[in-house]
Amino acid sequence: MIISHHHRFILVKTRKTAGSSVELALSPLLGAGDLVTPLRREEEAQRVAPAGLRIAEPLLLTRYGYPWRIKTHAPLWLAHDFIGRDAGGYRVVSLCRNPWDKAVSHFFWSCRDRDVKALDFDAQRRLFIDFTHRKGPRKWYDRLTGRMPPKALDGNYRLYLLEGRPRLDFVIRYEHLAADLEELGQWLGTGAAPTLEGVSAKTGLRPKAKRHWSDYYDTATRALVAEHSRGEIELFGYDFTGEATPRGPHLDLG
Repeated sequence: MIISHHHRFILVKTRKTAGSSVELALSPLLGAGDLVTPLRREEEAQRVAPAGLRIAEPLLLTRYGYPWRIKTHAPLWLAHDFIGRDAGGYRVVSLCRNPWDKAVSHFFWSCRDRDVKALDFDAQRRLFIDFTHRKGPRKWYDRLTGRMPPKALDGNYRLYLLEGRPRLDFVIRYEHLAADLEELGQWLGTGAAPTLEGVSAKTGLRPKAKRHWSDYYDTATRALVAEHSRGEIELFGYDFTGEATPRGPHLDLG
């Protein structure tokens, strides 16, 4: 997450959407007193941090009166609690990715220590189908506690909801990453354009002979992602094949 008082915007960092790369690209353009949440050690080593940038997980009291840390994938409402009464004046930026592609990325990330990418494709596909059915849908106890498991198929959509509705002004589409990032810099008025040059975060996890994500699915798993990622699919206009151009980067959600 980024909370920039200098440029008056909040970056809600979603999972498996190149969020760490975007945070690294934006960091040099931030100002003193702006807040960024810590990245993984190897990613943090790439950060160019201007003087006075706060790299921390601040502790605050939530609207319900109990303490919570603002972590890297914190929801928008938590940033609003942290900023206070002026939060409505901050523009909200987030990231999106085709949910069927994102589920495959989640799978390989979760199996990064098992060298699953070295297996033959049929074995990878069987493991992916099992993983998605087990890890994708939130369980009843998750709903009871309000917990959002990292692999939940509806997890990203819930991060930028306020009072049950998506609150987004700008979305960086994974499929148009460089162009949307450049447009974001112009829209925010950061001066120099944010760039991904020299940035490397969470790469090399999928097989070198990369197959289209649709190859990993059977009918049931395709429907499972469609059901549990309905919010993202409807908001951005994604389809299973990836042929449709996702909505963005500027959004007018009323």
